[in-house]
Amino acid sequence: MDKSYLSEFITPVVDRTLEDIIFVRGLLEKGYRAFTDSEKTLWNSDLKGSLNVSDLNRIENNIYVLGKCLEMNIDKITYTETDIPTQSSFERIYNNLSGVRTELSNIISQDLPEIPLRPYNTYEKYNDIESIIYYMYNIIKDL
Repeated sequence: MDKSYLSEFITPVVDRTLEDIIFVRGLLEKGYRAFTDSEKTLWNSDLKGSLNVSDLNRIENNIYVLGKCLEMNIDKITYTETDIPTQSSFERIYNNLSGVRTELSNIISQDLPEIPLRPYNTYEKYNDIESIIYYMYNIIKDL
Protein backbone atom coordinates (compact mmCIF):
# COMPACT_ATOMS: atom_id res chain seq x y z
CA MET A 1 0.00 0.00 0.00
CA ASP A 2 1.26 3.44 -0.96
CA LYS A 3 -0.14 6.10 1.36
CA SER A 4 1.91 8.87 -0.22
CA TYR A 5 -1.07 9.78 -2.41
CA LEU A 6 -3.25 10.62 0.61
CA SER A 7 -1.90 14.18 0.61
CA GLU A 8 -3.78 14.73 -2.68
CA PHE A 9 -7.15 13.85 -1.11
CA ILE A 10 -9.70 16.69 -1.11
CA THR A 11 -12.18 16.92 1.77
CA PRO A 12 -15.54 15.65 0.46
CA VAL A 13 -18.86 17.45 0.68
CA VAL A 14 -21.27 15.17 2.51
CA ASP A 15 -23.87 17.57 3.88
CA ARG A 16 -25.92 18.71 0.89
CA THR A 17 -29.53 19.47 1.83
CA LEU A 18 -32.87 20.09 0.17
CA GLU A 19 -32.49 23.73 1.18
CA ASP A 20 -29.29 23.88 -0.89
CA ILE A 21 -31.20 22.59 -3.92
CA ILE A 22 -34.07 25.05 -3.38
CA PHE A 23 -31.61 27.93 -3.10
CA VAL A 24 -29.92 27.06 -6.41
CA ARG A 25 -33.28 26.60 -8.13
CA GLY A 26 -34.29 30.06 -6.93
CA LEU A 27 -31.11 31.52 -8.41
CA LEU A 28 -31.72 29.72 -11.71
CA GLU A 29 -35.25 31.06 -11.90
CA LYS A 30 -34.02 34.57 -11.20
CA GLY A 31 -31.35 34.43 -13.88
CA TYR A 32 -27.71 35.50 -13.63
CA ARG A 33 -28.33 38.98 -15.02
CA ALA A 34 -30.70 39.73 -12.13
CA PHE A 35 -28.30 38.47 -9.43
CA THR A 36 -27.07 40.81 -6.75
CA ASP A 37 -23.30 41.06 -6.33
CA SER A 38 -23.44 38.68 -3.35
CA GLU A 39 -25.50 36.18 -5.38
CA LYS A 40 -22.95 36.34 -8.19
CA THR A 41 -20.20 35.62 -5.67
CA LEU A 42 -22.17 32.65 -4.35
CA TRP A 43 -22.91 31.43 -7.88
CA ASN A 44 -19.22 31.48 -8.75
CA SER A 45 -18.34 29.52 -5.62
CA ASP A 46 -18.95 25.82 -5.04
CA LEU A 47 -22.69 25.78 -4.45
CA LYS A 48 -23.73 22.59 -2.66
CA GLY A 49 -27.13 22.65 -4.34
CA SER A 50 -25.80 21.94 -7.81
CA LEU A 51 -23.58 19.33 -9.34
CA ASN A 52 -20.70 21.37 -10.63
CA VAL A 53 -17.25 20.86 -12.06
CA SER A 54 -15.58 21.09 -8.65
CA ASP A 55 -17.83 18.29 -7.33
CA LEU A 56 -17.05 15.99 -10.24
CA ASN A 57 -13.33 16.75 -10.13
CA ARG A 58 -13.21 16.19 -6.35
CA ILE A 59 -15.00 12.84 -6.69
CA GLU A 60 -12.78 11.78 -9.60
CA ASN A 61 -9.64 12.88 -7.74
CA ASN A 62 -10.53 11.17 -4.49
CA ILE A 63 -11.40 7.85 -6.13
CA TYR A 64 -8.12 8.09 -8.05
CA VAL A 65 -6.19 8.81 -4.82
CA LEU A 66 -7.74 5.81 -3.04
CA GLY A 67 -7.03 3.60 -6.03
CA LYS A 68 -3.39 4.71 -6.18
CA CYS A 69 -3.01 4.01 -2.45
CA LEU A 70 -4.30 0.50 -3.13
CA GLU A 71 -1.93 0.25 -6.14
CA MET A 72 -4.81 0.02 -8.59
CA ASN A 73 -4.90 1.39 -12.12
CA ILE A 74 -7.73 3.94 -11.91
CA ASP A 75 -8.61 6.12 -14.85
CA LYS A 76 -9.44 9.72 -13.95
CA ILE A 77 -10.97 12.57 -15.89
CA THR A 78 -10.57 16.26 -15.10
CA TYR A 79 -13.60 18.29 -16.11
CA THR A 80 -13.70 21.89 -17.27
CA GLU A 81 -16.63 24.26 -16.88
CA THR A 82 -17.78 23.62 -20.45
CA ASP A 83 -17.79 19.81 -20.16
CA ILE A 84 -21.07 17.99 -19.89
CA PRO A 85 -20.78 14.64 -18.12
CA THR A 86 -22.21 11.70 -20.02
CA GLN A 87 -23.70 8.43 -18.90
CA SER A 88 -20.28 6.85 -19.40
CA SER A 89 -18.83 9.44 -16.97
CA PHE A 90 -21.13 8.22 -14.23
CA GLU A 91 -20.51 4.57 -15.16
CA ARG A 92 -16.76 5.18 -14.78
CA ILE A 93 -17.29 6.80 -11.38
CA TYR A 94 -19.41 3.85 -10.26
CA ASN A 95 -17.02 1.23 -11.67
CA ASN A 96 -13.92 2.90 -10.23
CA LEU A 97 -15.50 3.38 -6.82
CA SER A 98 -16.81 -0.18 -6.86
CA GLY A 99 -13.34 -1.46 -7.71
CA VAL A 100 -11.75 0.50 -4.85
CA ARG A 101 -14.48 -0.74 -2.49
CA THR A 102 -13.87 -4.37 -3.51
CA GLU A 103 -10.09 -4.07 -3.22
CA LEU A 104 -10.28 -2.45 0.21
CA SER A 105 -12.87 -5.01 1.40
CA ASN A 106 -10.41 -7.78 0.51
CA ILE A 107 -7.64 -6.12 2.51
CA ILE A 108 -9.63 -5.36 5.65
CA SER A 109 -11.95 -8.41 5.50
CA GLN A 110 -15.10 -6.45 6.18
CA ASP A 111 -18.02 -5.18 4.18
CA LEU A 112 -18.13 -1.54 3.25
CA PRO A 113 -21.23 0.57 2.57
CA GLU A 114 -23.00 -0.10 -0.71
CA ILE A 115 -22.49 2.39 -3.52
CA PRO A 116 -25.70 4.03 -4.71
CA LEU A 117 -26.91 2.81 -8.06
CA ARG A 118 -27.23 5.11 -11.05
CA PRO A 119 -28.77 7.39 -12.06
CA TYR A 120 -26.90 9.86 -9.86
CA ASN A 121 -29.70 12.37 -9.82
CA THR A 122 -30.24 13.26 -6.17
CA TYR A 123 -28.22 15.16 -3.63
CA GLU A 124 -28.60 12.20 -1.25
CA LYS A 125 -26.76 9.93 -3.69
CA TYR A 126 -23.89 12.42 -3.96
CA ASN A 127 -23.76 12.70 -0.17
CA ASP A 128 -23.62 8.89 -0.02
CA ILE A 129 -20.92 8.62 -2.68
CA GLU A 130 -18.70 11.19 -0.99
CA SER A 131 -19.38 9.71 2.47
CA ILE A 132 -18.26 6.28 1.25
CA ILE A 133 -15.15 7.81 -0.30
CA TYR A 134 -14.37 9.60 2.96
CA TYR A 135 -15.02 6.45 5.00
CA MET A 136 -12.58 4.47 2.84
CA TYR A 137 -10.02 7.28 3.01
CA ASN A 138 -10.09 7.11 6.80
CA ILE A 139 -9.68 3.33 6.76
CA ILE A 140 -6.68 3.54 4.43
CA LYS A 141 -5.18 6.41 6.42
CA ASP A 142 -5.37 4.33 9.61
CA LEU A 143 -3.97 1.07 8.14
